[in-house]
Amino acid sequence: MDQKKLLENFSSMKPRIRVFLDRIEFMNPGHLPKDLESIMKEDFSMPRNPTIARIFRAIKLSENAGSGFDKMFTGWKVHYGVEPIVPGGIDFYKIEFPLSQEETTQMTTQKTTQKTTQKTTQKTTQMIIELMKKNPEITREELASEIGITPNGIKYHISNLSKEGKIKRVGGRREGHWEVIEEY
Repeated sequence: MDQKKLLENFSSMKPRIRVFLDRIEFMNPGHLPKDLESIMKEDFSMPRNPTIARIFRAIKLSENAGSGFDKMFTGWKVHYGVEPIVPGGIDFYKIEFPLSQEETTQMTTQKTTQKTTQKTTQKTTQMIIELMKKNPEITREELASEIGITPNGIKYHISNLSKEGKIKRVGGRREGHWEVIEEY
C-alpha cells in the first residue's frame, strides 16, 4: 500500500468545521481524489461516504451530477465576492470560505455592539442598585429621571434584577420600598 493510501486510511483526524470572524473552514482527513482543477472541469463525483450521499439524494438535498464543488465555489464567489481556498497535504484537505470585508465588518460591529450593550446594562443596573440603597422608597419615574432612561427601561432592569434575586419589592407600589439583597 502506498504512503498516500496508508495515511488516508489510518488517519486519526476527524472532519471538523471551524468558524472565524473572517472565514469558515471545513477540514477533512485524506486528500482530494484528484486535483481541484480536474474536479471542477470534469464534474467529478466520488463521495467519501456513499451512504450519506445516498441519503441526501433520497431526500432531494443532493444529486449525482458531481457538481457540488462547482456549486460551492460559484455560489460563494457570487454571494461574497471571493473564491474559496483549498490548501491541503498528503493526509488532509481544507476548504476555506473567506467572508467578504463587508461581512467581517458586520460581524465585528455586532460583537462590539453586544459588548457595549452589556457594559451599559451593567452600569445601569449598578446605578439602580445604588439609588435604591440610598433611597429605598424611590419610584421608577425618579429612577428614570436620575439615570436618564425611560420608565420602561427602568421596568426592564428592575424585572431582571428581581429575577436574579438582587432586589425585591416589599409592600405595594405606593407605600412599599425596595430591598437590595447584599449576597448576590
